[in-house]
Amino acid sequence: MNFAGRFSIGFFISNSNHSFEKNKIMSSFIDFGLAFKNKIIELKEGDTQLTLKELALVRLVKKKFFQDLEGLYELAGM
Repeated sequence: MNFAGRFSIGFFISNSNHSFEKNKIMSSFIDFGLAFKNKIIELKEGDTQLTLKELALVRLVKKKFFQDLEGLYELAGM
């Protein structure tokens, strides 16, 4: 999110009740969003794989959750 986007979120929240707490929460969301974006940018080719094709195409990072899901696929014989 660019500076203008962050400013508009902060401005909107600061005009409502309990602005300090809401600003802290939104700051956490913004920080998480930036961390998520940076992680996605850092991924290399082969670090993700399409899965859950029976439900909807989902691209997962090959980490613990992905490995657990792959184990379930193996148990189910899929």
